[in-house]
Amino acid sequence: MKFNSNKIGYIIVIFLFFYAFLPTIAPVLVWLGDTAISSWIYSIYSFFCHQKSSRSIFICGNQCGLCARCTFIWWSMFFSAFYTFVGFAKYYIKPLHWAVAAGFMLPMILDGGLQFIATLVSIYTQTDPFYESTNTIRAITGSLFGVGLGLFIFPLLKIDLNNGK
Repeated sequence: MKFNSNKIGYIIVIFLFFYAFLPTIAPVLVWLGDTAISSWIYSIYSFFCHQKSSRSIFICGNQCGLCARCTFIWWSMFFSAFYTFVGFAKYYIKPLHWAVAAGFMLPMILDGGLQFIATLVSIYTQTDPFYESTNTIRAITGSLFGVGLGLFIFPLLKIDLNNGK
């Protein structure tokens, strides 16, 4: 069975757009007074993200449906897919070398890992964590992670869907 890489690519782009957009629009819906749809969005995304308010972005005075890091991961994944499948759909886009992609992902792994270790130590010692990331750092490291992963896997997927071309 032959797949049309453009159609598959567009499906991926549309899926990623809505996956990133829904938790971003949820706080606006709350602000507008719609609690039914926003509650549904928050509930669905609670399976995929911790949604801690101290680690989240607030829009219109209300918390997004994903934490800051996840929000920026998914938006940058969307932009990477858009760049690969829509923005330059007619052109060959070389995937990032795995080491370069890993370099993009390393800051988030280090930041999240250090925060996780600090939290475990604080629970054990019953003290405040020795390290707490900020939403700015989470946004930067999440964006780098999403771009690195996206520009590694989406061009590979496009090549595979085009039967190696």
